Amino acid sequence: MLQEQQVGPRHTEILLRKEDGVGGRKALKEKFVEIYESFFNGEDPSENQPIFWEQLFLIKVNIPFLERCIILTSEENLLALKQNINKIFTQSCFWLKDSNTLRLTHIIETLSILLKSIFRKKFNNFGFDILNILCGIENSDQVFTDMIKDLEQLLKNSTIDKKVKISIINLFTIIATATEYINQNTLLQYFMSVNIFDTLVTFLGEDDIPKQTQLNILTLLCYFSNFQKYEITNPYLKDLSNLSDPAKISKIINLITQNLKDHNEFFEQQYRDPNLGMVSRFSGYLSSWVYTPKVVKPLSFYETGSGLMILYELFYQNDHFVNMLVKGGLPYANGGQNGSTCPDIITQFYTFCGYLASDAQKDLKTIYSRMALLILLCISEKKELEDFFHDIKSTCYIFVYSKKSLFPDPKETEKHPLSCWTLDILSQFIKCNLKGKISMDVHQSAIDCIHRIVSYKKKTQTRLPYKWSELWSGLFSLISMVSSLNISNDKLQLNQSIHVGISTINIFNLFINYGDSFLPSPNDYDELFYEIIRSGQVIEGFYQFISTQTGLQNVTSPPSTSTTSASNPTTPIPLSPQQLSISNDTNNPLLNPLLNIRSIVQHFTGKLEEWSANNAEVALTAPQVSKIIKDNYDTLRLKLQESLDQFEPYVENPKEVLFFKHIVKELISDLRKQINVANIL
Repeated sequence: MLQEQQVGPRHTEILLRKEDGVGGRKALKEKFVEIYESFFNGEDPSENQPIFWEQLFLIKVNIPFLERCIILTSEENLLALKQNINKIFTQSCFWLKDSNTLRLTHIIETLSILLKSIFRKKFNNFGFDILNILCGIENSDQVFTDMIKDLEQLLKNSTIDKKVKISIINLFTIIATATEYINQNTLLQYFMSVNIFDTLVTFLGEDDIPKQTQLNILTLLCYFSNFQKYEITNPYLKDLSNLSDPAKISKIINLITQNLKDHNEFFEQQYRDPNLGMVSRFSGYLSSWVYTPKVVKPLSFYETGSGLMILYELFYQNDHFVNMLVKGGLPYANGGQNGSTCPDIITQFYTFCGYLASDAQKDLKTIYSRMALLILLCISEKKELEDFFHDIKSTCYIFVYSKKSLFPDPKETEKHPLSCWTLDILSQFIKCNLKGKISMDVHQSAIDCIHRIVSYKKKTQTRLPYKWSELWSGLFSLISMVSSLNISNDKLQLNQSIHVGISTINIFNLFINYGDSFLPSPNDYDELFYEIIRSGQVIEGFYQFISTQTGLQNVTSPPSTSTTSASNPTTPIPLSPQQLSISNDTNNPLLNPLLNIRSIVQHFTGKLEEWSANNAEVALTAPQVSKIIKDNYDTLRLKLQESLDQFEPYVENPKEVLFFKHIVKELISDLRKQINVANIL
């Protein structure tokens, strides 16, 4: 195993050519090896050689040798060799102004492997020591600023070989991933001074750019826009938010769409095989004799994660993108076939969300799921998207994977508004993640999204043709899970869990108070009460759970209430003694949201028990329960709960700051493992 050199490293033995077979003599060293061996032995072969650097950069770079020179040299020795490394780096930057393709190629290769190898070293003061080794602290501002400007000019120059431009993107990627924590990467400050956003986006739109390079550009935009985004006015984040060129927006969206499509193909292959029947499997086996089926490989985490973060920023802050989405400025799914008016980015993103919802507890899918829920939250509360999102006339087909829907429908017979598909995804997410392994703030995002959809329906009093009972069942299951958590010692998680439960109860309060104005039919309102009565033990369990947590602090107070009748929600009437006993139990303000739903359970449970006592020989059936519910609405007394449809608009800072810092760190860590420097020509 190679050992680190303590004094002037001697690395050439491992890279010399084989013996020439004549007396066991070694072949001559490569010129590149000989020169750089001198540099790393503390000598200066460029001294008194006026054309030394001009000639050196015409010699092919021996990448493995130069990498080993740096990796096998200790941090202390690198600092001792500062003068020589300064010369190599500054001369490389200086000759970037040259127009010779071969020389530019070798310079960029040298810079790439030099920086990549030095960034792997562990210095006590990373920013200071790196700049000191590369160009000296006193010269760093000028050298790095000029280097970025020169590299940007090369990207803009139409006469420069495309392979050189691709290697420049790779060099930028190496610099952007110098440290795992992006805000500790002091080199990115120079990219804030020299804004190359427009250059990167323009280059992204050029023809014949390899997909991998396009994804790297998208990743760079993600990293640059997240550098100190909460501490400074980040120019990349500002430019991304204000990007208005339809062609550039379309190019970014098309790349993200294709990325999601590739991911969906991988998911489909993953979920398809275990669910195939014996006949299908045998047919597939016979078909494999004739042709080789397509094998879809999973995309890297940094590729998918960066795309999701860019999509999030566009939905969150870019009004031009939202207008293009609404006005048909983006490609439709399936090229607009079957009358589809849904943009392909929405179709692929929703399909991606459907797969995630069914399997969100594994590995990086948890991060994907949280990111996807935040995007759905931005979509559901964006005023500019309201008509597009909720209009029952603007229907489309989107495949949402579930146990009931394993494969896409080729005929696309089921078409619904986007809000229906969103509810399907959220319902699926809740049902498939009830084991307590998902963080409660992720569940909170799902509940907040549902709340915004229901609040819009209440506000506009438009009826959504949706089967609500499955969603209600999932919400009660979530409340049951919250009540069963043993988290008394974890105040933060306890706080989050109770907040999720109360938010879910308030969604039911919206249905109870105003559901008759937006549910599809009166039967749905009856079915709501049926589900509430059926889940009476769940409701009581949550009530007891809150009652025992007397030390909880900083939970949002519930809306104010006034007494109303279920048959006429706007008319105040006095509470009966029965309901008064319930309201007296709610001295704890956290229990106020449970008042109406517990009243419903107690009221109708009494009526059902009364009917059973009078008909002891007859078992209750579902139709009979529904009839009893309808016949006893008039005697039910509830409180009108105000401001149930009000919510604070989503704001990233400070609530999601830690999450975004975490995801950027994970993206950088993943990309650093995959960066490879190779000879360009």
